[in-house]
Amino acid sequence: MAEPLDTVRFLNARFKTGPEPDREQLQKAKSVLLEHRGAKGTGFEYMLARVDARLHAINTGQPIVEPEKPKADKAEVAKGLSVLAVIGLVVAACVSNMNDDNKSSGGGRDEIGAGVACEEFVKRQLRAPATADFPNFQEYVVTGSGDQYTVQGYVDAQNGFGALIRSDWSCSIQRDEEQEQWTLTAPVTLN
Repeated sequence: MAEPLDTVRFLNARFKTGPEPDREQLQKAKSVLLEHRGAKGTGFEYMLARVDARLHAINTGQPIVEPEKPKADKAEVAKGLSVLAVIGLVVAACVSNMNDDNKSSGGGRDEIGAGVACEEFVKRQLRAPATADFPNFQEYVVTGSGDQYTVQGYVDAQNGFGALIRSDWSCSIQRDEEQEQWTLTAPVTLN
């Protein structure tokens, strides 16, 4: 029982389930706890009071009178709540910033779905669709909302002669919620 936390665990277990520690165990526990008395936030003060109450009962033959549990220090509680509030504000700001980034870059779920669907429609227009290399979605220009979008971007792909060329494209599509698919509202333009 030389470690203070081991001592506290031992005493808690014995106080809850029994048997009560004997005088020798209580005196050893008291000496360990006294070494760490006043350590902030450890709960050793309360455990020391419980040990003293048991030693008093053994020495006097009177029943054990449990000490009152210490109440939380209001300043410490306020400090803890302040820290939690600041953490909450930081998290809220980060989430809000992420949402703003998605809105400004066209990074919403429907916009991304429109971009992916347009890539497939563009591939159908290419001579060598397997060679198509599209940029990151952030490079697309996406306009529209709801279920109708126009997406503009570029693709690097081989032409009929095998040369790799970059072509700009534009695609206007609409989402059919019933069919859960995208359909062209105008032919894909590929320059």
